[in-house]
Amino acid sequence: MKIRNGFVSNSSSSSFVISKEALSQEQINKLLEYSDSEENYDGWNLHEERYFIKGYTIMDNGSIGKFIDSFDLPEDCMHWEEG
Repeated sequence: MKIRNGFVSNSSSSSFVISKEALSQEQINKLLEYSDSEENYDGWNLHEERYFIKGYTIMDNGSIGKFIDSFDLPEDCMHWEEG
């Protein structure tokens, strides 16, 4: 398994974890709403856990990377994994 900080593109699967401490409640809500939005053409599944927001897709073409970049998060609060 490769672990990368930053956006992963053109992979067969991709996932991320974001620390909720780095997010406002508004950002958490936007992330969770993204799953059902028209912007989510890659089929991202997002869910909230006690300390993290987790996301997973089996086909990553890049739509969520730009969306999350707009949050201007510290680099150490988010981790991407490529499958």
